[in-house]
Amino acid sequence: MSSAICNIGINHPAYKVSKREILEWFNAVLNANISNVDKDVGDGAAYAQVFHAINRSCVPLKQVKFMAKSEYEYTLNYNIVQKAMKKLDINKIIPCEALMKGKPLDNIEFCQWLKHYYSNVAVMEDYDGCAEREAVDSGLAKKSKRWAPSSGEVPPAAAKRPASRAAPAAKKAPAASKASGARATGGNDAALATAQAKIAEQVEEISSVQVTVDEITKERDFYFGKLRDVEIMIQEQEAQGAAENENVQELFESIKALLYATDDAAEEEDEELI
Repeated sequence: MSSAICNIGINHPAYKVSKREILEWFNAVLNANISNVDKDVGDGAAYAQVFHAINRSCVPLKQVKFMAKSEYEYTLNYNIVQKAMKKLDINKIIPCEALMKGKPLDNIEFCQWLKHYYSNVAVMEDYDGCAEREAVDSGLAKKSKRWAPSSGEVPPAAAKRPASRAAPAAKKAPAASKASGARATGGNDAALATAQAKIAEQVEEISSVQVTVDEITKERDFYFGKLRDVEIMIQEQEAQGAAENENVQELFESIKALLYATDDAAEEEDEELI
């Protein structure tokens, strides 16, 4: 495999691809419902399956943790990704820890690179990502909205079985049994009404929280887009030689230091001040 495909600079057109294009590409390749570039792919499962779509022999799909919840399971997925890249002779270091933590910039850049690589090497046709997942984890499409088919069609492996015939009607119970059943039903109805009221209240609370989360996510994406624009502007100016001036270079470095600063770095600065 040509190193020109694997090793591309930050100014390569591949890194200009928008999040919307990345999501459309992911869902088309994997027949999934991925809706967030960092949140839905940070566990490594989607990355692993993309390499499976490129070459089935390089990824044991049965070992991929599609419902990963812990850092341990995330690590297992990234081990699969790294082994796949080694089998495909891809000499590229990936920031696993940053990707697992869902850091937007790292995940977006890796997604952009992966889309570029896939577009240049993938030859497998009629790859149904949902059917492949169902073959190793039946019912996954029902367990997680993220892994439901984007096409809206249930793949053969997950097809519903025909409904069984209705059981014969039970014989009528004696009149005395009917009376006792009516009393039991009255008590059950009261309990059911109480439970439904609590559920309705919880649903309302969840809806309120979801609205807040959506607003925060929207605000985060807005400011991240601004930071990304600043980064691209600096890279373009550096490519044009604007950074040859020592003062300009120092300014660029200071801005990049702020852009790439992590929470750990901020904690270290606080400790030094103390």
